[in-house]
Amino acid sequence: MKKIILLLMVLCFGLTYSQTIQSKNHATTGYVKPDGTIQDKNHATVGYIKNGTPLRKVLRTNTL
Repeated sequence: MKKIILLLMVLCFGLTYSQTIQSKNHATTGYVKPDGTIQDKNHATVGYIKNGTPLRKVLRTNTL
């Protein structure tokens, strides 16, 4: 029973953390969240992945 609980904890832990995007020197430059959100190293959303295709975030401005 302990092994099953430990296995479930490891699986849940792996699914809750995002994948990282790294530069050549292995510094973290961004993240890909499970919902398809792409974030920079400051966790600001910079784009999305939809059906395997990266999409840029469109910044909307209010014009009067």
